[in-house]
Amino acid sequence: MTRAALAIVALGLYAAAASVAFAESKNLTPTYSACIENSGGATFPMIDCMTAEYEQQDKRLNAAYKAVVKQLEGKRVQELKEAQRAWIKFRDLNCGFLAGGEGQMARIESNSCMLQMTAERADELKGFAME
Repeated sequence: MTRAALAIVALGLYAAAASVAFAESKNLTPTYSACIENSGGATFPMIDCMTAEYEQQDKRLNAAYKAVVKQLEGKRVQELKEAQRAWIKFRDLNCGFLAGGEGQMARIESNSCMLQMTAERADELKGFAME
């Protein structure tokens, strides 16, 4: 195996370990951790895991957003809508920038970014709904 191939495998395993650690620190599903662990650090299986978990986190984010909107009145609803639109734009640009890098790690980093930022925003909105 060439040095380049070994480096790619090592980076994949590192990314898998980092994804599992992130999953354990956030409100990610147990299925995600198991999926990442079973990916063996291979790019496409990891991206499949991230995509499936992103869909779950996006649903959680949307439910939390709706719960906050129900609690707000008047101009506060519009302020939240504007903040959410700005946050989505930032997330998409930020994670899109990562996707523009070279190699397989850029794809993993971009997908991980979308997942992490969405999960964190869902947690944040859920916290707003509890106030």
